[in-house]
This record gives sequence, structure tokens and C-alpha cells, in this order.
Amino acid sequence: MLASKFMWLRGFLPLLKTPEPEPFVPKYSKAFLKAVQYVLDHERGYVDHPKDPGGATNMGITQETLAKWRGFDKAEDISKSEVRRLTKEEAIAIYDAAYWDACRCDLLPDALAYAVFDFAVNSGPDRAIRKLQSALGFKGRYVDGVIGGITLRAIASKANDYPSLVNAYMDARLRFMKYIRHSKTGERLWNTFGRGWQKRVDEVREKSLQFAGGGGGW
Repeated sequence: MLASKFMWLRGFLPLLKTPEPEPFVPKYSKAFLKAVQYVLDHERGYVDHPKDPGGATNMGITQETLAKWRGFDKAEDISKSEVRRLTKEEAIAIYDAAYWDACRCDLLPDALAYAVFDFAVNSGPDRAIRKLQSALGFKGRYVDGVIGGITLRAIASKANDYPSLVNAYMDARLRFMKYIRHSKTGERLWNTFGRGWQKRVDEVREKSLQFAGGGGGW
């Protein structure tokens, strides 16, 4: 008798199960999604150029960067085939956390956000920020590679002349790139990659100047 009283509950048990959790979907800013697409248009797919010190790279993500992202100490801790299999979704997540957020690009004006982000992708967030601070006229300990209140106020003070700041920043980037040398051979990398680097910086400059001049934004 007792069993029969509870037979009717069996039909309701599936309704009492804990629902499956929704898959996690990262929330990216509109500005980042636009900027990362510009970067991906430049970076394209898998390459492993013998003269590129970054080694195996996919969508701009080097073997070393991917290894660190996945919690390893050295580039050799993951294989080149793993770099080749990198998904666009993971590449975008890396770009957001390790470059866009690291440079606090969501706090930067449109005229600078993409320029700083693209510089960081090529040369690291620390260098991208230091070159920006130098372009702002900072000296000594104020060139610290950190986007903080002092740097943000200095940027805001240039609001009436962002084109000049963009040009100074892009010029500084080019000067740096022309003297990059291979860490092992000492060869100046501009001799091999200069034409492509120049084209990329020119395109970043053009887009940033459009933003600076009020010709659109994110």
C-alpha cells in the first residue's frame, strides 16, 4: 500500500532534477571585439618563420604565450601542433586578458585604445605602455609600464590634440621596431619583416587618426 501511494511521484522526479548549467560565454566589450578583429586581420593563421624569434605562432599567439596561458613555464612545454590547433575562441580570450585588459584599453579613448592594443600584441603590454608614457612626456620613474591615474589624466589633457599624440606614439613604435635584433643571431629583424611591419603600423596609424579626428569610433 505504501509503495502504491508513492508510485505517482515517479513521473515528477525528472522535473525535480537540477538543471544543466548554461555554458560560460565570456563577455567582451564592443571596443575589444572590434579591435581584436583588426588584429586578427593582420595576424592570420599558423606560421613558423625560421627568423622569427617568437617561433611557432597562430593568429598572433606565440608558442610561449600559449604555454603560459595554459599554466606551463616554458614554450617547450606544449608542442607546435598544439599551437596549430589553437582555436579562435581561445586566441580571443588570450588577447582580451593578456593584452587588452593588461593595458586597460577600455579606459583609453578610441584614438589610443587600438593603437596601444596592437603595439602590445607585437611587443608586449609593458613596452606598449612605456612608449605611450614617453610620448606623453613622462620621464624617469613615471615611465613605469602601468596605466594608472597619472597616465589617464595625462591622456585626458591631450583630448584637444589626440592626432599629435597618436603620431608621436606611432613614430616611437616604428623607431623601436627598426632596431629590434634577433636574440640569438643579432640580426636586425627589420631587414626581414620591415615591409610588413611598416604596412601594419601605417594601417593602425590611419585607423587611430580617424578616431582621433572624430571620423568614427567603436
